[in-house]
Amino acid sequence: MGKFKRNYEDAEIKEGGGGYSGDVPKPGIYDGVLVSVADHTSGAGNEGTEWVFEITEEPYAGWRGWTYSNDEASAWKEVQILVALGIIADKDDPVNTTHEKIVKDGGPVRLRIKNETYEEEKKGRITAVMPPQEGATKVKKSKKAKKEKTEESPF
Repeated sequence: MGKFKRNYEDAEIKEGGGGYSGDVPKPGIYDGVLVSVADHTSGAGNEGTEWVFEITEEPYAGWRGWTYSNDEASAWKEVQILVALGIIADKDDPVNTTHEKIVKDGGPVRLRIKNETYEEEKKGRITAVMPPQEGATKVKKSKKAKKEKTEESPF
């Protein structure tokens, strides 16, 4: 086992841990990026994926929100997210990659945020992940579109 031995006698202790400390985002659509994706098991034992996005525009830049997709019951949601990120063009594109590569290769997105109250506290919730506005990033072409282009012209 590795040892963990430290002396914090001279360490400057800072309040808060950094991160976002602003207001809960108002309902709306905001520019964002994917910062983390991981396997997730719900309390009911369902296998799925946890997606963590961060708003990149003021005044809520730095706010992070989580959304989850169940691998079987909400495949549509995973397709929606992967298309928005530019990882796939449509549901006909297979995915064979890692979570890390999805985060690295994923482009900017737009996040629809709604507010809800949980345990008497107002919270923002991601209700949709959408592609960025036109011109913000390259969009991946579907296999079908690539095939059609190839059939149109031999070049």
